[in-house]
Amino acid sequence: LHRIEHFEMPDEGMLERAAMLGLAISVQPAFDSEWGHPGGLYERRLGEERSLRMNPYRTLLRRGMEVGAGSDAPVTPLDPALGIWSLEHHHDPDERLSRAEALTMFTWGSARLAGLERKKGRLEPGMQADFAAYEADPLTAPDVRGLRPTLTVSLGREVYAR
Repeated sequence: LHRIEHFEMPDEGMLERAAMLGLAISVQPAFDSEWGHPGGLYERRLGEERSLRMNPYRTLLRRGMEVGAGSDAPVTPLDPALGIWSLEHHHDPDERLSRAEALTMFTWGSARLAGLERKKGRLEPGMQADFAAYEADPLTAPDVRGLRPTLTVSLGREVYAR
């Protein structure tokens, strides 16, 4: 897959071309929660009109594009929960994702962009046993930002337990 990092400010023509070329898109959702609000960095640097078009997550998925998510640490915290929350609370309600879509973007989507979809990104027989367990269900917790793992397993080995 050919991919673009930081595909934050595409216009309609760029979206069409990227989709037509089959480009994979790597996004950093915490950028939007940090800078996408009224009066935020995007608006101050780009103007109100352009700032409103930033980070079109829902549009990317509607176009059928491959999308994976990350943090771009240390620019934003290395915290997937913050990224998931950011996808759910985009500055433009029309671009928001559901919790399940956000989790998929951080797991399966990122595995696809890294070319690791045969090993990672899903809990299925034959895949590497990479997962985290939480005290609460990340799909139904009121605010995913407060969730921290109680167990982390990588390659079938416990690497963290609380």
